[in-house]
Amino acid sequence: MAIGKVSRAGGTGNAGVTFKWNGEKIQANMRRHLKKRVTKAVYFLEAQAKRNVTRHQTRMHGPSKPGDKFPHEYDSHLVKSITNKVSNVNPQTVEGFFGTPLKYGLFLELGTSKMVARPFLRTTLDQSRAEVESFINYPMPPLDV
Repeated sequence: MAIGKVSRAGGTGNAGVTFKWNGEKIQANMRRHLKKRVTKAVYFLEAQAKRNVTRHQTRMHGPSKPGDKFPHEYDSHLVKSITNKVSNVNPQTVEGFFGTPLKYGLFLELGTSKMVARPFLRTTLDQSRAEVESFINYPMPPLDV
């Protein structure tokens, strides 16, 4: 794909040269593809976090213990609250977030003065790093201009 295109017009005499700039179109296509990739990555992370918490249900294992990688799910509020958001920060930057707005989700992730942390979001991100990088670094398809 060419960012610009140079062509020669006319057959004889004064031949004109024109230049067509495609940079804006290319940048828009790149932003669109980047946002798709980031969206795919955060949806994947959201699903992994929900899966990790759901695997450790309280009815089967009891409450999570200090040092457990993931909290045990009791009433599905935590799993249902895990979500994601993708936004354009500026023309060159797309940010993706996944997590929970629940206060006790923050307590589980960071711990408190009376409870050891069970960092289920960080652990999910660490375990999924290779997949997330592959989503982001996937080769961009050719763009028509």
